[in-house]
Parts: sequence; C-alpha cells; structure tokens
Amino acid sequence: MALTEYEKKILEQMEASLREEDPALASQMSAPAPDDKGSARRAPRRLATGIAGAFLGMVVLVVAVSLGYSVLSIVIGVAGFALTVAGILYALARPSRRGSAAADGAASRKKSGRGGWDSFIQDQERRWDDRKGDD
Repeated sequence: MALTEYEKKILEQMEASLREEDPALASQMSAPAPDDKGSARRAPRRLATGIAGAFLGMVVLVVAVSLGYSVLSIVIGVAGFALTVAGILYALARPSRRGSAAADGAASRKKSGRGGWDSFIQDQERRWDDRKGDD
C-alpha cells in the first residue's frame, strides 16, 4: 500500500526531528543491515575437508579396534575419535568474518553498557519522563 503525500511529509519531518535530537541513533538506523544470507552458507571446501577428516578418523578408529586390546590400540582409538569429532566440528563451524575487529569493538561496547539495546531503552525512558514532566 502506497503512502499518501501527507504521510510522506510527516515521515520526512519525523526523520529530520530524529536526526536533530539523536544523530548517533539516526546514523545507526540508516546504516545498511549486515548481509546474513551470505554468511549462512558454508564453504564447500571447508565442508569437504571436515567430512574427509571425519572419515579418516573413523578409519583410524576401525584400525584401532582391529588391533585388539592393547595400550597402543586404545591410544589410536582415542586419536581416531578425536579426529572424527574435530572433522565434524570443522565442517559445521562457520568461518570467522574478516571484519572481526569491528565486531569485537561493538561487543566490548555492549558489554561495558555504553551503547546497545540497554542504553537505547534507558534513553527512551528518560525522554518519556522528560515529556511527562513538561505537560
């Protein structure tokens, strides 16, 4: 459903008011959303490597079982199991993003309480209280 000219005008006024009152929030809201669709796919090479590692770990595990009951077979069996689990985890894990430094900075800001959802809510509550006091 398209907006009327009046509605468009009101929205533009609201946007201008927001930019004047809180430029940081306005810039954060106007920034493009991160592209999560591209990161949802797993790399085929990573998946193939993980599956190959898991398969190799199972082969090592079968070899360890076929050796009989000895300390060597137990050690080889544990190594085969660890290789299988590591291969599966590697195949299923998502690769780290290249912009991890920026993500670390944002995460530390959220943990320290400066920024993020909590400060946004506190700021809105303060503004609401201020408006109620003006009436």
